[in-house]
Amino acid sequence: NNNNYYINSSAILENGSMYVANCHLYSHPAAPHVRSIQMALITKELDRRLQLEKSEKKSAVAICGDLNASPNEGVCELLRSGILPKTHHEWAEGACFKNIATKQQREREWNSQLSGEETAHTRRFFAAKDTKQTGFVRTEDIISIFEKAEEKKIFSEGFECSEGDRVNYERWFKMMKEGKRLRDSALFFRRFQEYMSEQKANE
Repeated sequence: NNNNYYINSSAILENGSMYVANCHLYSHPAAPHVRSIQMALITKELDRRLQLEKSEKKSAVAICGDLNASPNEGVCELLRSGILPKTHHEWAEGACFKNIATKQQREREWNSQLSGEETAHTRRFFAAKDTKQTGFVRTEDIISIFEKAEEKKIFSEGFECSEGDRVNYERWFKMMKEGKRLRDSALFFRRFQEYMSEQKANE
């Protein structure tokens, strides 16, 4: 199932033991942080078993299975570097995740799920506007992408933002999800998508 992993240490090599962790990580596309947490638990258990070995021989470790992740996602970064910093965007995105229980809730929440391209747009926009890497973006910098007064009004009133406000990435990601789900903010979301497509074409 989606929550289990198995570690087999029965293979004894000439120069030591070999540990194989076969895992199937959580599959929900909006919960990459859960997969990173699961992988952290797996590697912690592997480290614990390696520490218990009294042999001076070196042991080998293999982690395999279905990670439900692409190479550029956080769980793979964790495997490569051994750490996933608290500033990584997937922690903020994960804070918006809801573990839906019923079919009705899933169908209602589905309309707010961002696609891979939409998520990439959301990340790129925030990074481009956060030029000083403070972790915040001014609302006026967001509003500036809208040319029509109606769009600016939808953004300011719909997301309760006023001039001088700042938003962090977690709030910005939540705003994008709401912008996709709510009918009265669809105009804002469409304009944002158009703006990001224009920026990409000009790169």
